Amino acid sequence: MKTFGKADEFYRARVITTSAEETAEFKWREDILYHSDEEDQAKLSNTYRIELVELDSNNKLILKSLQNLEQAKLMLATIQDDLAELTKNEFDLKYLEENTD
Repeated sequence: MKTFGKADEFYRARVITTSAEETAEFKWREDILYHSDEEDQAKLSNTYRIELVELDSNNKLILKSLQNLEQAKLMLATIQDDLAELTKNEFDLKYLEENTD
């Protein structure tokens, strides 16, 4: 198994979108439970998870979870640049050592 080289020979990065449905809150009235029509619409809450995938084993490492897609895209671009420029050891020190805290 190879243990040194460019980081992009070991990992790839991606953004995964996960959605959670937030249901409408009910309003109480003494005789019935009700909610208004605009509250009938469930709200979707998206989380953008930046994952690092090990190419040899397909193990997935979550680097960060963000609520903003633009921030996730910017972070992904930075990580991809680092994958192309850094060695595996440098990349591990920069990104993986931070996540062990």
